Amino acid sequence: MRVTCLGDSICFGYGVAPRDAWLALLADRLAADFPGIKVANAGVSGEVAREGLGRLSRVLGWGRPDLLYVQFGLNDAALGISPPDYVRTVREIVRRALEGGTHSVLVGGNHPVCVGQERSLPGAALYQRAVRAFNEALRREMASQPPPVFFADVERLCESLGGEREQSALLQGDGVHLSEEGNRAYARLLCPLFQDRLRALGENPGGESRGGL
Repeated sequence: MRVTCLGDSICFGYGVAPRDAWLALLADRLAADFPGIKVANAGVSGEVAREGLGRLSRVLGWGRPDLLYVQFGLNDAALGISPPDYVRTVREIVRRALEGGTHSVLVGGNHPVCVGQERSLPGAALYQRAVRAFNEALRREMASQPPPVFFADVERLCESLGGEREQSALLQGDGVHLSEEGNRAYARLLCPLFQDRLRALGENPGGESRGGL
């Protein structure tokens, strides 16, 4: 099986050693249950969703993934792109991926940002509101999507870990990128979602029923 993750610096693993990035940790976890699985990291720091869409055909050219994970939005929010425009771009990424032969797509929201840092980081409160708005727009969009499109509600997964202190420990000093602890948490929280999708694909090698965006 092949998994490809298309995203920004959160997928790329900005600020930590490659072996400590959540995608590398996730790959190790998945290999225990899916021998021979290949996990490709197509994260590029600083990208917005529209740029990811522009790279999609090249990324799919690496080898058609059975499962594509898509996570953008933090840069879109920072640059003032509207939530509807962001959602439309994610929808187009998913549509083209499925048309290109990808069997299933898992779309990720984003973790809470600038937790506990509203007073120390300029613009932190505004950025927090923007990221929450992006997550809510994506949540609404994904609520009605049938297989083979699925949603990873990363914001709520991270909130389930506890209060402000626990969530702030997931972040580097910039309030946005994941610390080593945050990368470990991402791998732990997202692993069951990836496992579910891969098991479903293993039971149906031709891919899950078409539908979705």
